[in-house]
Amino acid sequence: MFGLPKETINTPKRNLRSGEVAALKDAIIELSEVLISSRDKDEDEIPTKDAKFIKACLQQTDNIQPRKTRFDILYKNAFGS
Repeated sequence: MFGLPKETINTPKRNLRSGEVAALKDAIIELSEVLISSRDKDEDEIPTKDAKFIKACLQQTDNIQPRKTRFDILYKNAFGS
């Protein structure tokens, strides 16, 4: 609702519209499936396009850089920005 301080992505400073909520939900489901499918794969079997997100999910959740990476990828998948 208030945007994200110091974020380079142009995040709207308003509530999400219903279509945006649906897009966000779809992106979360898709990225969750990426994580689940990566469990049974060796590192060299993970598609390049998914590797950065998976690596960020495996790193410390209290570290700002992996959190930013996860946010950026989720936002791009949901809203195409």
